[in-house]
Formats: sequence, structure tokens, C-alpha cells
Amino acid sequence: MRTLRRFTQILFFIFFIHLFFSASYPLTSKIPIDLFLRADPLIAISSIVSSRAFINKFTIAFILVLLTIPLGKFFCGWVCPLGTALDGVSYLTKNKIGKSIKKLQTLKYYILIFLLIGVLFSSQLVWFLDPIALLSRSLTLSVFPIVTL
Repeated sequence: MRTLRRFTQILFFIFFIHLFFSASYPLTSKIPIDLFLRADPLIAISSIVSSRAFINKFTIAFILVLLTIPLGKFFCGWVCPLGTALDGVSYLTKNKIGKSIKKLQTLKYYILIFLLIGVLFSSQLVWFLDPIALLSRSLTLSVFPIVTL
């Protein structure tokens, strides 16, 4: 199962990078460039709650939430490209960073509660701390200018 998970992570990461570099003018991709943002449960919940209306484009996010019930952290561990990047860094550093971060595990729940309370008041702070948005913004500011010169 571990090998299948790693293989799936790598495939989704490559697919994310492909979509990232496909997002240029003129847009010729048949696949929606924002597919990973549409599949992100945190963005889906925050957008739907703050707009107080169901948004059909986030249906895939709810499918992933349903898969989380039998499979555990399915999105973070199998699909999310930032989770893959963090697993890669953890592997390259021989898990030295991961041990120091374990102390902060409960902090993520407080941040999630804070963000969800903000969503009730139509505050979109989620976009600053969401993993997919963070990775997209980081790649846009650091990698994309170097690659495209």
C-alpha cells in the first residue's frame, strides 16, 4: 500500500506541475487549470459557506471528503501536491524536520477553527493558508520566473 501511495503522490504532483505550466496565455488545455483548487475540500467549504450558496464546481471536493471517511487522510496523503513535496523534503532530510514539527500538531486544529469562524463572517483568510493556494503562489513567485526567464 505504501508503494501505491508514493506512486499516486508522484502522479498527482506531476499532473499538478503540468497544469501549473499549462496556465499561460493562450489557454489551450482541455482540463480545467484550477482542478486542484476545485478538489480542495478546505477551499470548497469556505467558498460555499461564505457565499451561502452551493457551487457545483466543488463537487469533486465533496467526493474526496467522502473518500476520507473510509481511507483516512486521503486528500493530504494521496492527492495534495504540497503533501507530496513535504513528504519528499522529509525523506531527503531523513525526517529531522518532521520530528520537530510534531510538537505543533495541535496548532493546525486551532488555525482551522479560526479560519472556519472567519468563513462564517465571509472572510476569505483560507486563501492565505490553504496548501494548494500556498504551493501555487510559491511556484508562481519563485519557480515560474526562473523557468520562463
